[in-house]
Amino acid sequence: MLYPNHLETKIGFDKIREALAEACNSSLGRSFVDKIRFSDRYDTVKKMVEQTDEFRMILMLESNFPNQNYFDVSQALKRASIEGTFLDTEQFFDIKLSLTTIQQIIHFFKNKEEMLYPQLRQLLEMAIPYDGSWSPLIQQIDRVIDERGQVRDNASPELLKLRKQIASEQNAVRRTLERIYRTAKNSGWIGDSMTLTVRDGRLVIPLLAEHKRKLK
Repeated sequence: MLYPNHLETKIGFDKIREALAEACNSSLGRSFVDKIRFSDRYDTVKKMVEQTDEFRMILMLESNFPNQNYFDVSQALKRASIEGTFLDTEQFFDIKLSLTTIQQIIHFFKNKEEMLYPQLRQLLEMAIPYDGSWSPLIQQIDRVIDERGQVRDNASPELLKLRKQIASEQNAVRRTLERIYRTAKNSGWIGDSMTLTVRDGRLVIPLLAEHKRKLK
């Protein structure tokens, strides 16, 4: 326990904490900054200072360290651990991007000499499987969800069949509307600048008010 209680403010560490939080790429980093506490253990402080210095060198000297797609997927993973529940598309997409970032980080360190960044390398090996044994999970998610975060048409035979049917019905509806539109246009029920438009997700035919009852 610190004494006095306002020691952080007194020595200006609260400003350092704020600056660190602002520099974080994600909520994961900001939550880690919130957990930073003073320590009187020399070995712990020494290790963390060395980790910080190694990453400072990476920021200064390296240009290919992954710097995006750091998502907090803890809630999605917690939900996935409950039998009978399911994740939505966005959650799967975030997990895929997060795993891809981890994979890129592993490749970054694997492509460096072993003597470089020893503390960060050790931290990485302690945190996740270093052999990439979870890579098939990325492939499985990628097979279902595309690079825009949308479920692929061919995610399953049933989905592909349904989406083809929907596209076919939509095309049929549009052809019917276009035929009715031409008839109404030739009859003078539609203004010169009026075209088929979308209202509440549906294609509609704009009619001049005085002719609105002439179209069945």
